[in-house]
Amino acid sequence: MEAAGAAVVGSGGRVPADGSHQISVVPARGATGWTQLERSQRCPGVWLLSHNILADCYVQTAQREDNAFLRNPDGSRLYDHVEVADLEWQCRRDRLLKEFALLAPDVICLQEVEFATFEQELAPALKALGYDGVMQDDVKRAPKQSTGNATFHRADALTLQWTEHRSRSLITEYVAVPEGQLSTASGPFSVTVGNVHLQGDPERGDLRLAQFKSVEKTMAKRRRAAAGAGSRFAAVVVGDLNEDPSELNSPIGMLVSGAPPMRRMASVQANHRVPTFVLPGRQFELDHLMLVDGEAELHAVADFACDVDEWATVLRRGLPNAVFASDHVPIAANFSAVGIPASDAAKAPSAPQTIDELWEMCPLTEVQCAELRELLYDEGQAQPRGKPTPEQIKCLATLRTRKEAFEAGLDTEMIAFCGQIRKATRRNKKLK
Repeated sequence: MEAAGAAVVGSGGRVPADGSHQISVVPARGATGWTQLERSQRCPGVWLLSHNILADCYVQTAQREDNAFLRNPDGSRLYDHVEVADLEWQCRRDRLLKEFALLAPDVICLQEVEFATFEQELAPALKALGYDGVMQDDVKRAPKQSTGNATFHRADALTLQWTEHRSRSLITEYVAVPEGQLSTASGPFSVTVGNVHLQGDPERGDLRLAQFKSVEKTMAKRRRAAAGAGSRFAAVVVGDLNEDPSELNSPIGMLVSGAPPMRRMASVQANHRVPTFVLPGRQFELDHLMLVDGEAELHAVADFACDVDEWATVLRRGLPNAVFASDHVPIAANFSAVGIPASDAAKAPSAPQTIDELWEMCPLTEVQCAELRELLYDEGQAQPRGKPTPEQIKCLATLRTRKEAFEAGLDTEMIAFCGQIRKATRRNKKLK
């Protein structure tokens, strides 16, 4: 997007961008004392921006004449509505870099980043702006996987303490630089950021939820560690969920609303809801920044759609355009870490000692767990005692096919769990 008005984060109110685009900062619900003050006084917390930047490799695929998958309902190519110049990567990249330079967030979370683009373009350019970055690199990612998530932080404000690379997510943890802009008299604090781009298949809400739960479990461990050290802590999950939580029976929607058994989380988009993925005549609320209730205080959100006339045009014509560099709208918010009750400073749980304890750590959905339990039972019943008969060989082959089909829809962490629980079930004794 054009960024001439992006200095709004530090100025308050509306700022025009090239006379055509406006951004404003909106106080969060319940926030008090909103005044036209300097950034450090008005928003004492961390500014985080998230943006699915639309990888150029996907644009090229979508615009191929022989591509029959990525099409609009009328049969046209996905980005036929975009001017050629506004679709070119170099043009979009330059707009993104202007956005980052003028918004100057403390943390930048990007999705759909090509690995080569990170190394050759984004990392060097953002380094010149004072940012250090990490690119998601799951060691088990498929060779054909050309994109991932990237997270950058301002080196003069935050120090990277820890990272974890997972399928569909990159988790990073930061502490404030001593005497830096984010250091406070309240003592040390840490921020754990889960940068996610969840499964895109509309029919795989169960897998998206499992991926999200996996990230939250990791954050729960970091939370306990922070509590044990007596520091303040904020857990943030941000990115492209590939799901509109406002839709009925949305798994992520139930999580956001606090439906059991998930821990309640507050969504920034729930405070200020606008579509974040926009194609001609089609809009979806897919991108979110979520804070775990009780661990972070939300101060403000950036409104990238405050110009009513301009936004009406965007909804009608779709994105990208001459202002927005992607088919997704960026989201940004300011938040601060709060204290964790001493009662929560429990030690991290020890490694599972029994099969039941291992099942309690299962990253699968309830349906997947039930299917896995049934598969493991059938495998146990089919194990031959002695030389297998032709019928038993045929049965074992069928079970192998079932196993492969079941694991085809899982990420690497889930497959690893299946192997661990299968091994433990066969040994039928305490785990080591």
